[in-house]
Amino acid sequence: MNIHKKWMEHRVWQALVGLVLVAVLPLLIFGGGVAWMIVVQKKLAIADNLKSTTSALRVAVDHELLGQMTQVEILATDASLDNDNLTAFTNSAKRVIATNGTWFTASLIDPISHAIVATTATSAVGPLVSIASSAVDEVLKTRKSMIVGAVASGAVTKKPFILLMAPVFRNNQVRYVLSIAMDPNAINGLFAEQRLPSTWTGAIIDSRLVLAGRSRAPERYVGVPATYSLAKPISASQSGLFTATNQEGKTVYTVFDRSVVTGWSVVIGIPANEVEEPTQLVLLQLAGVATVLIAFALGLAWRVGLEIVRRQKIESQLKKAVEEKSAQLETIFALSPDGFVSFDASHCVNYVSPAFSRLSGLSIESVMGLNEKEFSDSLANACIPTSRFIGIASMGANQIGEQGGDQHYKNTILPSAPGNKVLRIALRKGSSDSVSQILHVRNITHETEVENLKNEFLATAAHELRTPMASILGFSEVLLLNNDSDANERHEMTAIIHRQSVLIANIINDLLDLARIEARRGDDFVLEHADMYDLVTKTIHDFKVPEHRDGPVVAAAPEPLSVNVDCGKFQQALVNIISNAYKYSPEGGVVSIHFITKFEQCRQLVGFSVTDHGIGMTAGQLERVFERFYRADTSGQIPGTGLGMNIVKEIIEFHHGRVDVESSIGKGTTVTVLLPRAI
Repeated sequence: MNIHKKWMEHRVWQALVGLVLVAVLPLLIFGGGVAWMIVVQKKLAIADNLKSTTSALRVAVDHELLGQMTQVEILATDASLDNDNLTAFTNSAKRVIATNGTWFTASLIDPISHAIVATTATSAVGPLVSIASSAVDEVLKTRKSMIVGAVASGAVTKKPFILLMAPVFRNNQVRYVLSIAMDPNAINGLFAEQRLPSTWTGAIIDSRLVLAGRSRAPERYVGVPATYSLAKPISASQSGLFTATNQEGKTVYTVFDRSVVTGWSVVIGIPANEVEEPTQLVLLQLAGVATVLIAFALGLAWRVGLEIVRRQKIESQLKKAVEEKSAQLETIFALSPDGFVSFDASHCVNYVSPAFSRLSGLSIESVMGLNEKEFSDSLANACIPTSRFIGIASMGANQIGEQGGDQHYKNTILPSAPGNKVLRIALRKGSSDSVSQILHVRNITHETEVENLKNEFLATAAHELRTPMASILGFSEVLLLNNDSDANERHEMTAIIHRQSVLIANIINDLLDLARIEARRGDDFVLEHADMYDLVTKTIHDFKVPEHRDGPVVAAAPEPLSVNVDCGKFQQALVNIISNAYKYSPEGGVVSIHFITKFEQCRQLVGFSVTDHGIGMTAGQLERVFERFYRADTSGQIPGTGLGMNIVKEIIEFHHGRVDVESSIGKGTTVTVLLPRAI
């Protein structure tokens, strides 16, 4: 099945899903609208019910308070106060209290001193509390009666009450202030008359935003300030509907109505869950219906589009497999140090790996889409003139492989890009339409350098061995052919043969040491914790000093010099250094050894220096001192293989140390070895 047909099947499936959505979404939208309207209507109905109930309660509260205030003002005109007969007034007040049934006490207060001059309470009372004092001042100032509000506990009643005050006029002056402590149950009973549901909470709040009555637990909350979430909207508006937190800390939908006459407010709160549960039920019913509709519609779509889905799944699996394979190849090519360039059926570049760009110096963008000739010219121009790319077309002349088998062609080039790289290019023919051939580029710079070094080393080693071998061969032939030579001549020739044989053995031994050190890369080193001073003195003790020469002068160590070393390899390096010190100071002179401690690059180093007073070296000779087979003496008078210092350098560097050489021609040489201090 071609791609176009698969695309059409995918479009059919999309059309089926679209039809389902077109059919179901209007129903869901309509159902959601209906549900929303139901929710809104429910909330409006609850709000209207709350508002009417609140308004009725507010009227009843105003009626009760104003009625009580009228009785207080009537008592303030009692005739017993005309001649300040306080006892008669007290008796008269007690009769009114008994008749009223909602008053706790009645008291006369001196408006100046705020002292209670008469009261119906049975016990003596001290000065009024601050709230009563401020109310007395207000009545004296305004000369009007005042519904003060709720008080949590009074000095007389010892329990919550509602305080009412009225001025007592005599001779047009406020002679006394009449104070009445009213039972809050007189207004709490109004909630029972309205038959509020048990879960609702009704509250009456005075003008000072203090709870004066409550349908639930009034004995606990009367006299307590209203919560902030309730007090703020009440103080800002005459009426309203909002969400607040009640005294129990629960969230309630709240309606309030504040009286313009008394300034008192009636508040009714319904628990939030009573309002939200019906809403949630409607939404759940809608969700259930929507789920059924969607399941039914999707079931139909599934039945209709099952075959299309199956084919899409197969297509998706194939596509995923191809993408994974491509991603794997991309990752392999990106991580591979070798470069790859692939060509399509038209022999144009369709892929270039990042490694090819790094090796050749050609950017990926400049190569993509080029045909064989353009690519060959571009790569050839990126090479040095003496080693250019011969071109893809010309590589067939160097065919390798059997006819009909794996055929590939090779070409070695030297790009002009920085790095002096040597690249080996191989061309392999492809068998697919998308890849007609692949150019494989490999960096063989290291192999080339190793090959050159190996050839140079073999040539040097052969040259070094040829001279002593020639001497051995020549003198041995003389000994074989000349039987008439005397004993002295034969002894001299035999001594020469022996010396040259020793030289050959030394060269071979040094070469074997170097080969072992480089092949094992220090893996055969057995590191031990040792003191460098002890190792040096032990090595010197075992060292055979040349005839007629004094042994090395060893200075004392400034402190313990702990190191982790392979003792055998360390002593081998030290012997090579000391041997050179004696060999290159043939005129004599002291060979001295000093110990060193240093701190550099966050490392503690310890070491020693060997100093001679021999022939020394020039700056040019000093640069080549670690080269293999290099010898500062070219006269041939000083024996040696030219490998000793190279062996020293290899051993010390495998110990993570270093070797420094300082020398002046005719003055001598100092070789310094530094190693990390062992902790």
